[in-house]
Amino acid sequence: MAVYTMIGCVSNDFKGCGVLSRGASFLFLVILLFEGVLFALFTLIMFSTQLHSICTDETYIEQLKKEEKKHRTTLMQNMEAVFGGKASIHWLSPFTKAPCYLRKREPRLLHEV
Repeated sequence: MAVYTMIGCVSNDFKGCGVLSRGASFLFLVILLFEGVLFALFTLIMFSTQLHSICTDETYIEQLKKEEKKHRTTLMQNMEAVFGGKASIHWLSPFTKAPCYLRKREPRLLHEV
């Protein structure tokens, strides 16, 4: 959206892009784009570290401590433990209710920390 605004302002010689001067408007748009790129990079890094922790069933602190795992689990078992139940499209929706066995707190889903 910021790129679209920047292209529109540059092509219209900054007419209708606010009350600020041409240079100030351009500077604010560049700062906005840079901020957006930084936020996207931060989000991507956080997503990838969380996904790595889910896949390996090991946090970054546990990796640094080089603790031995008590049990080995597969990728699919880890994903089912995090998202609940078998693989489905409902994993992607935050509006889906948790399966009944998650609401009852069955002991098979509780892990020792």
